Amino acid sequence: MDANPLFDCGRPPAFDRITVGHVEPAIRTLVERTAAGLAELERNVAPTFAATADALAALTEPLGFAWGVVNHLNMVRNSPALRAAHQAVQPQVVDCFLAVAQSAPLYRALRQLRDGPGWSGLDPVQQRIVACQIRDAELAGVALTGAARDRFQAIERELAELATAFSNRVIDATKAFALVLTDPAEIDGLPASARAQAAAAAQRAGTAGATAEAGPWRI
Repeated sequence: MDANPLFDCGRPPAFDRITVGHVEPAIRTLVERTAAGLAELERNVAPTFAATADALAALTEPLGFAWGVVNHLNMVRNSPALRAAHQAVQPQVVDCFLAVAQSAPLYRALRQLRDGPGWSGLDPVQQRIVACQIRDAELAGVALTGAARDRFQAIERELAELATAFSNRVIDATKAFALVLTDPAEIDGLPASARAQAAAAAQRAGTAGATAEAGPWRI
């Protein structure tokens, strides 16, 4: 499992080695590790920068890295198989990051750090990080309970699904678009190599007799 390139957090993504088959095993494993790490963090959390902000970054970075790579590939190397793998694990990822953001013990420790004597010992960057984490927790519904929290989480899942569906439709529309030119004046100044490529595209689309000189050209 550790040979899966999506586990290589901390180094540039190995796009040449990542396959669709890596997506679901890696993301499911990282979600489980993050959930287990969150439980451990909540048991030992303390109002210090190391025990809150640093620990939170270390906890979420592996999953965030892998999910970011998967999302990028879904944009630039979209395929039915990749879409299916992405859709299969997206709800778990959303739920996992919501659980982190809505962690009451972590939120309390962050506020204690902000309001306690150790605050003045943090540099401005550290203070900014803590303030942003507190803000993000509040915006993620950390104060919600019961039905209100359930409703918030359902909305977050729906928003993620809609965003992915919209992105896939944009990709489909982009792939389907073509501009077919038949008048040589419309490509005046276009290099011969580009004309040849456009004519070849027209031939692949089923236009008989397309040539770099006479067209038509599919761009």
